[in-house]
Amino acid sequence: MITFMGRKVKTLYDFEKLDDNEDLEFQADIIFLLGKLNKKYKSKILVYARQFTQSNNDYKRDRAIIVLGWIGKGTDTNILENHLLNDTNSNCRAWSASAYMQMWFRKENDFLKTKAFEAYKSALPNESDYFVLSVIFSALREMDILDLEYLKLLWVSWTLKN
Repeated sequence: MITFMGRKVKTLYDFEKLDDNEDLEFQADIIFLLGKLNKKYKSKILVYARQFTQSNNDYKRDRAIIVLGWIGKGTDTNILENHLLNDTNSNCRAWSASAYMQMWFRKENDFLKTKAFEAYKSALPNESDYFVLSVIFSALREMDILDLEYLKLLWVSWTLKN
C-alpha cells in the first residue's frame, strides 16, 4: 500500500479506486495523471475517460476530455464533437477543441483534420466564449487548416456579429 493524494492505494494503477470512489475530483485527477503518464494501460484508461466524459461533474468531464486528446482514437472524435457543440461548461468545450489538435499532433492525418474542421465550423457560429474561440482559432492555425489571414477575417466578422 502507498499513499497517493491522501488516499491508500495498492499501486498507482489501482483502477478499483476509480470505480469505488465517490470523490469525483479524485477520480478526475487520477484519470488525468494516468492518461498523462501511463501508456501500458492505455485501453483501460480510455474506457474510464470515455465513461467520465458523461459525468455531471464539470471538472471530471474536462479531465476526461483532455485525456482523450492525449491517448484517444479516431472514434473518440464523436465524443469530442458532442462536447464542443453541446457541453454547457466552456472549459469542456475548449478542451474538446484542443483535444482534436492533440490527437492530430500524435498522428497527423486527413481524417482528423477533416473531423476537426467540421466540428469547428459547426461550433463557431454559436460560440460566445472567448476562451473557446481562441482555442478553436489556435487549433485551426496549428493544424494548418486555415491560414492566419483567413483566421483574422473570421475573427473580425465574428466580433462584428456579436
